[in-house]
Formats: sequence, C-alpha cells, structure tokens
Amino acid sequence: NGLEYYVRANAKPSRVVEFRLIVNVGSVAERDDERGVAHFVEHMGLKATESFGPGAPIARLEALGCKYGQHLTAHTGQFETVYKLSVPVSHETVEARVASALAILREWAAHVRVSDEDVETERRVIEEEWRSKNGPQRRVLHKYWAKVFGDGGAKLIAERMPIGLVDVIRHCPAATIRAFYKRWYRPENMAVVVVGDFDDCCAEGDGARW
Repeated sequence: NGLEYYVRANAKPSRVVEFRLIVNVGSVAERDDERGVAHFVEHMGLKATESFGPGAPIARLEALGCKYGQHLTAHTGQFETVYKLSVPVSHETVEARVASALAILREWAAHVRVSDEDVETERRVIEEEWRSKNGPQRRVLHKYWAKVFGDGGAKLIAERMPIGLVDVIRHCPAATIRAFYKRWYRPENMAVVVVGDFDDCCAEGDGARW
C-alpha cells in the first residue's frame, strides 16, 4: 500500500525499543484556512482514536512503562509530523509490548478520532501553547524569515509556522481538521521505524511476525 518501514536491531541502550510514525506532512502543506491544522491533528492523535477513547492512548502507553513527555512525544514541523515512543522491554514482555506499540501507531496512522467535542476541548490547550511560544524571540524570527525567504516559492516556509494562527486554532471547524487528516495521513505518505534491543529478547526468526 506504499507504507515504508525500517526495522533494525540495536542493543544499546539495552531493553528499549524505539518506535516512530513519520508522516510526510507539516505546516507548509496547509491551505490558508488551515494554518495550524497539521499541529491540531497531532494533538487529536494523542487525545483519542477510534479504538481508544479520550486519554486512552496515553494511558495505554503509560501502562507499558512510557512516561508522557519523556518516552511518549510528538512534534509537528514544517515538512513532517512525527510520533515517538520509547518502550521498555524484557525477554518476557518484548513481543506483547511491540505489538501494543504498533497497534497505537496504527491508530495514529489511520484511526484518529476527530470528533467535534474533541476539537472543542483541545482548542484552549493549543491556544495556550500558541501564547507560550509567541514571545519576542518568535516574533523576531518571523520577521527574519520573511526577509530571508522573500516573496518567492519558499515564502511559505516563513508564513507557515507549525503552531499556526490563533484565529484558526479558535474557530476552524472540526470538519476541516478531519479533511486534512484524511487528505494527508495515507500509507504512501508514511514510514514506520522500529529500532531497539529485540534480538536478544526473542527466539531467532520471531521478528518476521512483527
């Protein structure tokens, strides 16, 4: 279906498997009425999916030993959105924990829940993040990038900061966010990366099942 995947055994650090879902879309892909929507989708993924209700994706991963902000994070850039997991494993738990982590990645890739209620409850969270980043340093950066990238084809880099516009954060319809998710979160736009200490935790050949 076009999804790329990268799997590599790496024994250091021991007893840890790193997961990434990399989506080839960021703020540069946004239309004028979507400025901030790529980042909004990232928040929606961490909030709820079709199989895991509000707060459940984070709770499910915390049950595996992942601490939010340390082992479970995500970021939206201008050209990419990346979901990141660092999962502790042992010989006894590796297969089940790899399966659980991949199930969460699958939800983020294809089954994020973007309900009207989810969007409304998240607006204030994202607006507060916007405010925290809208200090003098960011405003100077905006002006600097506008000069650097000018009016040519690269000007979107200066215009499309991932945090977006506060007016979009406050008022964009949930339907706009759902449409963006459907348009860009497609297998051919994604890669899954699994790297970690799983060779010593499994019998030879078990990796093929993952």
